[in-house]
Amino acid sequence: MLVKARNSLEMARLCFEAGGYDSALSRAYYAMYQAALAALIYFDIPISEEGHTRGMRWEHDTVPIALMEYLGYSEELIDNLQDAYEWRVTADYLEDMTPPARAQLVIEYAQEMIQIVEEDIG
Repeated sequence: MLVKARNSLEMARLCFEAGGYDSALSRAYYAMYQAALAALIYFDIPISEEGHTRGMRWEHDTVPIALMEYLGYSEELIDNLQDAYEWRVTADYLEDMTPPARAQLVIEYAQEMIQIVEEDIG
């Protein structure tokens, strides 16, 4: 899953360079989400544990909770993930255009998340 996270981050950077700020933000968010999943999978956090999922997959709103409760990730990192999710919804589904500075910020969040997960899982 970390390979997918790194690929999503690279695509975010390419979209940003091409001026596709909505797509850049969306790809950067997914890089964060995929890195988070890599950590949850590596540490064998079950997807059905205490209602943190619906069905048989991790949901976007439950991943931050699991990262904090089970893996002790910082509140700042969790806030960044949650902010990126909200901005991703706007970028993907609403008419508002993503400002370049916000897309760049989420790319930076994604780089940080991937780095932290890489350090945690080796």
